[in-house]
Amino acid sequence: MSVGAAVSSDQANNILTSNAKQVQADMQAVVKLWNWIATLGADQAAQQAALVAMPNGFTSADAAVFWTKANNLFAVAQVYYGLGTQPSAFNFDSALAGVRGPA
Repeated sequence: MSVGAAVSSDQANNILTSNAKQVQADMQAVVKLWNWIATLGADQAAQQAALVAMPNGFTSADAAVFWTKANNLFAVAQVYYGLGTQPSAFNFDSALAGVRGPA
C-alpha cells in the first residue's frame, strides 16, 4: 500500500484556482501599498523623506531599503497586470529575501 492519495483533476483545479486567487490578492495588496507610498511625495526622495518623518519613522537608510523593496514588489505587480516588462533577468526572490524573515 502506498502512502498518500493520487490527486484528481478536481483537486488539481482547486489548487490552481486557489493559487491564482492568492496571487491576485497579493498583487492587489502590493498596488495598494505602492499607491500609499505615492501619496507621500512627488518622487523617490520626497517619499523616503516622508517615511523618515512619519511617527516612529524609519532611519534614512531603512527608508531607502523599504522604498526599494516596495518598488521591487510593485515591479512584479506591474508585470502581473501587463503594465510593465522585465527587460533582463532579475531575481525578485533573492531581492526580497530580507523582508520575508526566516523561513
